[in-house]
Amino acid sequence: MKNNPYMYCVAVALALNGLGGCALTNDGMPLAQMTFEHIKPYPVYVASYEAVPLAHKTNLPQGFVADPGVLISDYFKNRFQASGHQGKLKSVIEHVSVAYGVENSDHKVGNFLGLGKREHYRVDAAVKLELLGGQDHDMSEVRLKAYRDIYISEHVSMVEREKAQMEGLDKLLDDLDIAVRDVISRQFKLLGQK
Repeated sequence: MKNNPYMYCVAVALALNGLGGCALTNDGMPLAQMTFEHIKPYPVYVASYEAVPLAHKTNLPQGFVADPGVLISDYFKNRFQASGHQGKLKSVIEHVSVAYGVENSDHKVGNFLGLGKREHYRVDAAVKLELLGGQDHDMSEVRLKAYRDIYISEHVSMVEREKAQMEGLDKLLDDLDIAVRDVISRQFKLLGQK
């Protein structure tokens, strides 16, 4: 290669082309943190409300952007507020997990060549809602499960990968929020109008 200037130019061009794939979007800034401190809590007609966080740290796959156990705990801590005179509502995060795998391409040629793989993250959460000391309620304990499958192409940048993970976690929290408010409103009959 020292004696052939053409090969040297090709090698430099390939190296520079490879560096172009490392360019960051989002101006190299980290993604925004997901918080719930800005939301106005729903009034719940009980004398007290307790949010019990996950008892242990979630075991996350390497490179996963955020701990869903911490996000769900923050959600429960900020989402509801006691505004009644009797009873206690307790939310307990029982289980949170993130499983990781790599799936082969759906296309035969890509699969044969080992191309077009995608990462698969499965985020699972289990929550228990307890109503203690309430009267005229159908149920005193309800368990909810939520999950979200997140698929990410092997060809995306790190920023795009983190963004897809955060979007998946956001959708998981939306699903959980809808289910929790439904239980508190329809089954426990404790949720007022926001």
